[in-house]
Amino acid sequence: MQIWFKLAWREIRNNRKFSVFFVLNLAIGLVGFLALNSFNSSIQSHLGRNAKSILTADIAVNATRPFTEEELQTISKSLGPIDQSRQISFVSMSASGVNSRLSQIIAVDAGFPLYGELELREKGIIGPRQVAQALKEPVIWVYPDLLTSLDLKLGDSLQIGSKIFKIADVVLQDPGTSFSTFGVASRIYMSYDQIHNTGLTAVGKSRVFHRQYYKLAPGIDEELAAKKLQKDLDELGEKAYSLRVQTPAGASQQVGRALGYLNDYLGMVSLVALFLAGLGAAYLFRDYLHSRFQEIAILMSLGAARKSTYLLLLSQILILGGMAVIVSAFVSLALLQILPHLVSDFLPLGFQQDMPWASLCVAMVLGTIGSLIFCLPVLTSIHRVQPIALLRDTSREFSRGNTWKLKLASYLPGFLVYGGLTIWVAGFKRGGLFLLLFIGALLVLTLLAWLLFKICGHFSNRQRPVFKIALRSLNRNRVAAISCFLSMSLGTLLINLIPQLQQGLVEELERPDDSRVPTFFVFDIQEEQIEGLTNVVAQEGFALESLSPLVRARLSMVNGEIYQGQDRDDVVRDENRERRRRSRTYNLSYLSADQANLGIVEGKPLSGSYDFMGDQPVQVSLEKEFAGWREWQVGDRLTFDIAGIPVEAQVANLRKVEWTTFQPDFFIVMQPGALEDAPKVFLGSIRNVPAEKRLSLQNSIVRSYPNISVIDVTRILARAFEIIDQVSFAINFMAYLAILAGLVVLYSIARQEVQSRVWEMNLLKTLGARFPLVMRIVQTEFGLLALFAAASGLLLSLIFSFIISWVVFENLWRINWWSNAVTLMAVVALSVVTASLAAHRTLRQKPLALLRTV
Repeated sequence: MQIWFKLAWREIRNNRKFSVFFVLNLAIGLVGFLALNSFNSSIQSHLGRNAKSILTADIAVNATRPFTEEELQTISKSLGPIDQSRQISFVSMSASGVNSRLSQIIAVDAGFPLYGELELREKGIIGPRQVAQALKEPVIWVYPDLLTSLDLKLGDSLQIGSKIFKIADVVLQDPGTSFSTFGVASRIYMSYDQIHNTGLTAVGKSRVFHRQYYKLAPGIDEELAAKKLQKDLDELGEKAYSLRVQTPAGASQQVGRALGYLNDYLGMVSLVALFLAGLGAAYLFRDYLHSRFQEIAILMSLGAARKSTYLLLLSQILILGGMAVIVSAFVSLALLQILPHLVSDFLPLGFQQDMPWASLCVAMVLGTIGSLIFCLPVLTSIHRVQPIALLRDTSREFSRGNTWKLKLASYLPGFLVYGGLTIWVAGFKRGGLFLLLFIGALLVLTLLAWLLFKICGHFSNRQRPVFKIALRSLNRNRVAAISCFLSMSLGTLLINLIPQLQQGLVEELERPDDSRVPTFFVFDIQEEQIEGLTNVVAQEGFALESLSPLVRARLSMVNGEIYQGQDRDDVVRDENRERRRRSRTYNLSYLSADQANLGIVEGKPLSGSYDFMGDQPVQVSLEKEFAGWREWQVGDRLTFDIAGIPVEAQVANLRKVEWTTFQPDFFIVMQPGALEDAPKVFLGSIRNVPAEKRLSLQNSIVRSYPNISVIDVTRILARAFEIIDQVSFAINFMAYLAILAGLVVLYSIARQEVQSRVWEMNLLKTLGARFPLVMRIVQTEFGLLALFAAASGLLLSLIFSFIISWVVFENLWRINWWSNAVTLMAVVALSVVTASLAAHRTLRQKPLALLRTV
């Protein structure tokens, strides 16, 4: 065995150009896969290590109302905790002088945090004892971005509700905030005993969240304890059913969900790059094997068994694959330093990435065994060929070296491994769907390429000599041309897909010509504050519009059966939609007949005001997608518990809502007359506020009504565009790897094709053709090939983006002409340059030198 590895190493050294290209080609395909696999492993490892710190407890119980004494006793009896902590949180405005900002207020008691540590700028890392001591006085701890946005410093005062607090410290790291915030509401910490002094926790003032955290005795399984607790709470009756039990596993999974979706997509793009790299490796190896026919024949003629010949070739592939893994590992390490910055808004705080040995082992298997699988169809081509045929060096004998059964068997391992790898990266559902779409795209592109190159033969007779030779070459060498076509078209598809999707979203969100997009959303408005707030806004020269009531209700029955929905947290990502579908707490509203009946796609419009004295249920209108998630239809009966009063409703219609208009709307709209007397708050909007007057208007509202919260829509959109750009850059980076792998395939094919047609080129030179003319033929051939491939990839990207936009983004689709044009020109230019580099050395040879080799 050792002698074959020595011979293989000698062959690698003697064929350095092939070896370098083979290693670089395979390394390009492995880089993205290895980096993403390591990145995902680091994420999962971080979440696993810090699950309890993320939740800050073994078990948490969440509610949108204060806990009753009976519920607290039931929880304590069920869990038997050794320690516990309380928390209250809500969103409200904080103000200082002439500046104000939407903030998330969090009140903690002396037990916070049960797990993990809080890091402050002045006090450093502190635990529960220090938290209790530091928050005895009316002081607060704020996040750094709040100081920046309000131009504050330590020691300054900040008004929250009716109370003024002193800023005592700055939070640098918070165990309860496991990922970077979206940037809309900055966190503020205060004492649990001080929160009620703000006047914002009274019923109806703000939507307040109450949480109880528990630390269990060592050795107790949190998941089993959570299931038992949920069962005990359910036995208390329907009122306790709204309580949600959360475990560390569920909390960490929720943190990684958004990043998981992104990582799945990037992983699938990396698989495309790996496929293209495998295709390039197969062509490079085919070119190399073809050039070594005579040496292989001599070995076999001297008595070497066919098995020994295979062993020599396999040893070369294994060594080259191992070298590719080493190269990709070093490049991936550099990429891992960049990747966290590209998706920083999705990363857990304190995240540290590394390259686990498991990822390296997977890459090693792919680089070695994967190389063998990629090259297996080429290896089997000489399975039955005799040495005399190899000595003739005829491609015809080479192509006859195996039967169709052997050909099929040689491709089967690659298909199985690639399919298994896809499912492993993205899960069975997403991976299976990706595999089907990928195979479908390959078949469509292959058929399209075959037709295009066949048409090239028909059009070649009418063209000038350069185009005639180029078109006929594409027609005669369809196998190589189709492989190159697939590589470039798939790369183009990936590069153009995201900008195309992004174009529709950005145009719809920006809508610069639509003055109906509000500048501010105003919410938590009490009914008695409407008149005063309207006057405050009017004094600033603007109008409070689209006032809409919001009533909290709990769904108790569907079609006469008790609704068993449950908003549990211990679910996997694929079950997240089901969890939302079975949520029981909803926001209801009522609108005028004109507003409520807009966009009806099924059913009848809501009739006039509801008659309480009649025997008919309240008519209700549902948003179409919302109803689809829950499998509700027109005619279904829903029973809501509103402030302890059961209200039966019947679905009258389904309607389509254009959320991108940013006008207040609701998933569930009831018939007027049913909710007017229920406890409610209002939300509204203010539009057409110039940038220079926004701060003044916001501060006027906060000074007059501290409980009312104001959201700057323009700021949210700006932040959303930042995140979209960040995600797009990360996705496009992987797409560039795919197109780079495609260029390597093109280089390999161009080099092999020019070498296989060297006598044809030599004949042209002998007949008087100069080097520029021969080079122009090669450039025209591969330029046309790239043009066809890029155009086809662009066409598929437009079709795919249109389907995705229609299904996911409500048909927010616009053609990005600039991106399409740049991608087309760039792919064609890069392909022509690559083909020129591949052919340059061969075409520069003198005809006499070629003739002497006869």
